[in-house]
Amino acid sequence: MKLRRRISEIEEALDELEKLHSTDEKTFLRNRTARFSARYSIVQIVEAAADLGIYILERRFNESSESYKDVFRKLALRGIVSPNTADSMSKLAALRNMWFTGTGISMILGSTEKPSPVAWNP
Repeated sequence: MKLRRRISEIEEALDELEKLHSTDEKTFLRNRTARFSARYSIVQIVEAAADLGIYILERRFNESSESYKDVFRKLALRGIVSPNTADSMSKLAALRNMWFTGTGISMILGSTEKPSPVAWNP
């Protein structure tokens, strides 16, 4: 894994979310491209942060994790991130998982149409 690449991906996604944050809610909800961009940015942050966490846990503590939530929990237990950060990242990971299973997407995106499930194949 290229650590700098994963860090850059997080920075790029955060930059995109900052730009989208300046959009008023009504405009954002009407703009499918903006919603998809926000969704992708969140997924990118969660996956890159989890990859970095897995790297730290394996290299420094010789530990593995069973899920993204587990990665963030273990990072907090080891003092690498705060419990609050671990909790927030776990919630984002749960959101990412809902998107990939198709559960609750319409509620999250403010849409009434039911999307089909998406399979992730990195």
